[in-house]
Amino acid sequence: YVERLDDGTEFDWKGGLQPLFDESDIDLTYIGSDDAIVHPGDLVNADAYISRTNKISEKSLENADDLKIITRAGAGYDNLDLEALTRNGILVTHAPQGPTKAVAQATVGLLIACAHNMKEFEKTFHREGFQKGVNSRLGFNLFDRTLGIIGGGSIGREVMKLIDPFDMDI
Repeated sequence: YVERLDDGTEFDWKGGLQPLFDESDIDLTYIGSDDAIVHPGDLVNADAYISRTNKISEKSLENADDLKIITRAGAGYDNLDLEALTRNGILVTHAPQGPTKAVAQATVGLLIACAHNMKEFEKTFHREGFQKGVNSRLGFNLFDRTLGIIGGGSIGREVMKLIDPFDMDI
């Protein structure tokens, strides 16, 4: 249930599923895939599957005779073959509210980091210390700037709320 990435970083995928792990009559399995595709046989004996980004196709459903429901942990169904799932009588749901605030927060964080050239600032700080070159590398103010947001869905609207204190034109 812990995935180790190539750089050694570990991610614990239990998250909000902890109550399911505590049930003795529920067997949970993490299906990891380097190519982000659920392969034939991965869902054998599975009653349910929680998907994040892995692609599920008609071929993924081979021998998935017990599968009753797939839930997409996030917005949309882009990674799911809805026609194949419907043909196989599998219920599909999603949780569109799941990542909205986190993604919007990360977006604003990256916006601030880019405006202030944080990556270059951090390199300079470690190389030369705090006093050298700081003023020339601070970037620019976000206040009274214009921000273009492509898409006005839940994440775009949340970004608009979070940047409101900057008095930006959108």
